[in-house]
Amino acid sequence: MFRAEMRAGPSEPDREPSRSGEDGWEGPVYLPGSRRGRGSRGRLFFAKIKGLTRSYPFLAGEDTVLIGPSPDAEVLPALIDSQFIGTEWLVREDATHAKSKTYERSGATHG
Repeated sequence: MFRAEMRAGPSEPDREPSRSGEDGWEGPVYLPGSRRGRGSRGRLFFAKIKGLTRSYPFLAGEDTVLIGPSPDAEVLPALIDSQFIGTEWLVREDATHAKSKTYERSGATHG
């Protein structure tokens, strides 16, 4: 279980972004290894997202990030163990995005 919520309510009716402008991210997305014979090698794909981005500070006590362990999602216990806390929201209401085909990690190159 993973839940993230930026509070929008009477206490913050006009929350202003700390910055706004064109921004994005591009890079590999690592998928966990399969329990059906792929071992820990796993696979990956390359993704990118861009567009008008508004950044808001994470307000502890008002905004929420809840992470619960799951036997089917290896990354959730890692986030719990790392004591993950939110610091910032990036909101892209009209972003463009793309992804490559999925590769074995051992044979993938970004280009």
